This record gives sequence, C-alpha cells and structure tokens, in this order.
Amino acid sequence: MSSQIDVRIKAYDEASKTIADASTKIKKEMDDVEKTNKRVAAAQKETAKSTRDLVTGFSGVATSDFSLHHAFGSVEDAQMKVDRANLTVMTSHQSVENAQNRLNEAIEKYGYGSEDAEAASTNLAIAQERYALDVQAAETAQDSEDCRGG
Repeated sequence: MSSQIDVRIKAYDEASKTIADASTKIKKEMDDVEKTNKRVAAAQKETAKSTRDLVTGFSGVATSDFSLHHAFGSVEDAQMKVDRANLTVMTSHQSVENAQNRLNEAIEKYGYGSEDAEAASTNLAIAQERYALDVQAAETAQDSEDCRGG
C-alpha cells in the first residue's frame, strides 16, 4: 500500500507543477491578448475618426464643387442675357436708322407734310422708343451681371 501512496503523491506533485506552469503561460498569453485588443481598439477608433474626417472632407469638396458650378452657370446665364440685350440694341438701332432713311426718302419724294412723311415720322418715333427701351434693358442686364461679379 505504501507504494501506491508514493505513486499518487508523485503523480500529483508533477501534475501540480505542470498545471502551475501552464497557468502561468496562459496568464501571460491572456495579458498579451488583452494588450493587443487594446491596441486594436485604439487603432479602430483612430481609423473611424480618420474615415469620418475623410467623409466630411469629401462632403465639403462636393458642396464646393456644386457651388462653383452653380456660380459659373449663373455667370454664363447673366452673360447670355447681356449678349442678347446687346444684340437687341443693335437690331433696334438698325431699325432707327432704317426708319430715319424712310422718313428722309418720304420727305424728299412727297414733301415735309405729306401722309407718307407723317407715317414715316410716326414709325421713326416708335423705333426710337423701342431703341431707348432696349438700351435700358441692356444696361439693366449689364448691371445685373456686374453685381454677380461677371
């Protein structure tokens, strides 16, 4: 019976030492895992912050791009209105010149107080009024463009 006790005590002693060694190793590995988890968590937090900053930056760029295109579109529209108004002024100026020529021809051909001269005079007055309105519209369009920074 004595040999059985020795074997059991010896087996228990050896198992206790192995278990203690394994426990120490496991504790060390768990500490390493915990440290690594903390580093990973910190890296994830930093990555999330960087991603959020990147998305915010892209959003700002997109907003700026939209605003810039809108501004260019507004300037182009204003320039188009000015160009159209200037063309209208040139056309109405040509109409005034034509009306003046028709009046001169009517006076020369039919006389100063003739019906044709009176009609041509009325047409000249209408052409001059249109010209004055077109000049005013062109000035308004130009002022509007100047206010936009064009």
